[in-house]
Amino acid sequence: MVGTAPKIGYISMALPGYFLGDEMCADKHREGLAVLQKLGYDIVNGPSALSPEACRAAGETFAKENVDCLVVLLATFVADYFVTELVKACDRPVFLWALDREVTCITMVCTPLISASMKTLGKDICVVSGEFDDTYCIEQLQHYTKAAMLKNKLHGARIGYSGHKPEIMYSMAANEYLLDQKLGVTVVNMPIEDFYAEAEKQDPAKIQEKWDALHPCCGCVDVRNEDGLLSMRYYLAARSQVEQKKLVAYSLNCFPNLKAKICLGISLLNDECIGACCEGDLHASILMTMVGWLTGKAAFNGDFLQMNAKESAIMFSHCGAGATSLAGCCKNISLKRSIETNDGLSVFYETYMPGTVTLVNLMNGGDHLRLSVMRGESIKDNSGYEGNPLALRFDGDVRTLPDVLAQCGAGHHWIGMSGDWVEELRLFARMTGLQYTFVEAKQK
Repeated sequence: MVGTAPKIGYISMALPGYFLGDEMCADKHREGLAVLQKLGYDIVNGPSALSPEACRAAGETFAKENVDCLVVLLATFVADYFVTELVKACDRPVFLWALDREVTCITMVCTPLISASMKTLGKDICVVSGEFDDTYCIEQLQHYTKAAMLKNKLHGARIGYSGHKPEIMYSMAANEYLLDQKLGVTVVNMPIEDFYAEAEKQDPAKIQEKWDALHPCCGCVDVRNEDGLLSMRYYLAARSQVEQKKLVAYSLNCFPNLKAKICLGISLLNDECIGACCEGDLHASILMTMVGWLTGKAAFNGDFLQMNAKESAIMFSHCGAGATSLAGCCKNISLKRSIETNDGLSVFYETYMPGTVTLVNLMNGGDHLRLSVMRGESIKDNSGYEGNPLALRFDGDVRTLPDVLAQCGAGHHWIGMSGDWVEELRLFARMTGLQYTFVEAKQK
């Protein structure tokens, strides 16, 4: 399984006493368990439940194990309160699989009874019907459980916020209450002075060791030694704060003082799948950590930088803080002074992310959060831009995209990952109550 394996609570259900096949429940449960094991899930195996009391007891076990999602197998007709009792004990998204095998088991009859009750109670549920080898059912299971995993892992996650937002970027304002309400994250505020104080504590010998290990591996190094050492000092300071505060993501305001002096630190943190973003973008840091959970790899971060209408392409890039692991090969990396400040250390390379790429943006919408998603195909970048350019081809007329993005309220940082993750992000937005937009260029 790609990325972090979702932890699921697995239970099968059957209403006994009505000659509808409840005696087959245990065998079907074992059959389903084998399928889930083959798919690579982290499974908390529950019972073949024949009563609401058994369902509630299973839910209590699942809650203690902190599962991400409840996978419920309907072996035959099931009363809706079986599922509602389960969810009372363990409030997680429910994937309901109606095993479509014997018509006399009438599993499809009870699915709307269950889903209607869940809708009324405000609980998220996904319903499929089919055999265990049904590719549609398996694909939906994988989409849904990944989305549920994101939701559960974010709940209680600690996100570092150092220095707040830049004074020149009004739209970067974050609402900590809203992030807690919708995503369950805890924002850990850290004065920028604490960062500088932590940097002063770093051991010069360790700084030198880390710098000496890094720069010989790169294809080009055109920076002053003192700038390399300072950049490594700042990386170690940021890493130390992550450890001390038990953070899963780290947002640092680099404007106007740090600028390229922190690019290397942001780059190396993302190599460790610690979602790190400059310019005080708290929302992008959260997304970058989510990408790590989904893919097991570092996330791309870039601005919407240049349109190429002839190629139906957009070039995205940031100023040079991309994870080194996205260069494809370390010899493709150039460590150079910032193109903006002519000092510090920027990490330059063309982003290596072949095939389909999913881009996602998260913004504060005042009383809601906006999640915008795009999908494109990677092509060779010919812009010559020094940064971490990623060129993507889209369907439709890319000249329409700036206004499309304006109407959905997307921000300037787009977080990218290899593969098609649109469905997982759509389901995640549904589960968390985010305003969701799939962004498409208008057709010519």
